[in-house]
Amino acid sequence: RAQVHRWGAWAMVPLLAAQWVLGERMYRQKQDVRTGARTEPIDGGLRAAHRAAAIGMGVVWGVNTVTGAWNLYEARGIPEG
Repeated sequence: RAQVHRWGAWAMVPLLAAQWVLGERMYRQKQDVRTGARTEPIDGGLRAAHRAAAIGMGVVWGVNTVTGAWNLYEARGIPEG
């Protein structure tokens, strides 16, 4: 479980970066639609990728929460040090 927790923590870094990049691209496209520089709506593939990264972050967050709480619970009787 500790190994899964560690890998999950490291997996969040690229997921967070992907969310930021995809969100910025969506935001720019939305601004272009509002200003009239773009006539078509936000790209569907971009929305799908953003959604997939968001689901991935949610899953990793959930797994990390469960494994972290489980590790904490099992370590309750172990003295510090």
